[in-house]
Amino acid sequence: MASILFTIIVVVVIFGGGDTFDPLAQILRAKPLFAGMLMLVVGLIVAWKWERIGGLLTLSGLAFIAVVTGDLPPNEIFWPTLAVGLIYLGCGWRKTKTTD
Repeated sequence: MASILFTIIVVVVIFGGGDTFDPLAQILRAKPLFAGMLMLVVGLIVAWKWERIGGLLTLSGLAFIAVVTGDLPPNEIFWPTLAVGLIYLGCGWRKTKTTD
């Protein structure tokens, strides 16, 4: 139930802007940030099924955003999302270790 609710919230936040939200019309710097954020969100969604792949995508998206903005952390969302990505990565690693 929580997974379905989270997916609905993500879709509404990303695509719910109507005519005012046009990622292709943004300034040049916003396009890479949008790509990094999309990678981050896809990583969080994929992590529900495959923890290791989702954790890597999430951390890759965060690293991409940090490189594009040029500072670390780029905003206050960075640290909690970093923690979630590391937890997913750890769970995927632990899952692999227990199945060997």
